[in-house]
Amino acid sequence: MRILLLSYEFPPIGGGGGRVVEGLARQLIDQGHSVELVTMAWSDSPSIAAEPNLTLHPVSCLRIRPDRCSAIELALYVLPALWVTWRLLRRRRFDACHAHFILPDALVFYLLRQMGGPPFLITAHGSDVPGYNPDRFKLLHRLLAPLWRRIVLAAERVICPSPTLERLIADQLPAAQTTVVANGFEPSRLATVHARNRRILVLSRLQPRKGVQHVVEAFSTIESDYELHIAGDGPMLPQIRERAAADPRVVVHGWVDGEDPKFRQLLETSSIFVLFSDSENFPVSLLEAMAAGLAIVTTSGTGCADVVGDTALLVEPADIEGLQAALQRLIDEPELVRSLGVAGRQRMVRHFTWEQIAAQHIDLYADVAARPLAAEPRSAAA
Repeated sequence: MRILLLSYEFPPIGGGGGRVVEGLARQLIDQGHSVELVTMAWSDSPSIAAEPNLTLHPVSCLRIRPDRCSAIELALYVLPALWVTWRLLRRRRFDACHAHFILPDALVFYLLRQMGGPPFLITAHGSDVPGYNPDRFKLLHRLLAPLWRRIVLAAERVICPSPTLERLIADQLPAAQTTVVANGFEPSRLATVHARNRRILVLSRLQPRKGVQHVVEAFSTIESDYELHIAGDGPMLPQIRERAAADPRVVVHGWVDGEDPKFRQLLETSSIFVLFSDSENFPVSLLEAMAAGLAIVTTSGTGCADVVGDTALLVEPADIEGLQAALQRLIDEPELVRSLGVAGRQRMVRHFTWEQIAAQHIDLYADVAARPLAAEPRSAAA
């Protein structure tokens, strides 16, 4: 099967969404398929980067930072991505066209579909869904709401990594053809045999909704020899550094690339992992923490709970006292830390390996390819 993927994020740029695209692409290749990927260029990226059965087409754009992208940068990506994708579709036939992110990537396939292009699927990742992220793209979503609805209705299938995100899309557009397929991770990338330090770890973009500021506040009330290590970048980095300066137990690393040895070292030698976000889709950082065997504290009522199931301590978003109590419990109960780490690793291996997740994608690709095209586009009122 020949598959065309579009994603403006792909390592070394982007966060969890980019790592999802990379993991899916490489597993598809391992299963014998051929993949071409259109993405944003970064630094000195070549115009085409090829390896066996994977060809990257990085398009020139004005992206400034590797960890996040502005609305203007997204807009400037669309036209060159449209041109490169159109040329690829003219040269060869693809068995599946799959956009990651409703905006901007699915917009490219949508525009080509209006000109007789092929059917396409979309994976929504969270910030591309109105109402998901209060920190980013609120004005953009309001302005582009009619276009967003047309793109979603034009897709043969909208893949949602979590039931939480599927419900959010369905509430806004009941006619959307959604299905849930989780994000994946390769558990062999992280080991669980290393000695554990008395360390609480946060790996996150530093935005208000991620709740890192609440983690620092809750930790400051705990008397313990545990350390809190925070790796990530974002608009709240100066504020987090300022708060951390008052407590020598708090270490702020700044941006740590997923390929940096420090990234793996932090995961494999920490004891507790915290993601205290107000809203999440299906965060890869939790899969990484589960694969590394960490005990996890995260938020209920979000996509985080969909990932961890009953293998973590769940706290209501923004409940700082609840977070403090959960951390104190883990610090006081080392056997609970160990048992949650083992249970999380087992859940990750049972349900979320890339081999399993890629097979579900292949089934979807085959199903869409076999379906007759609708005579008329779906109505938003359907």
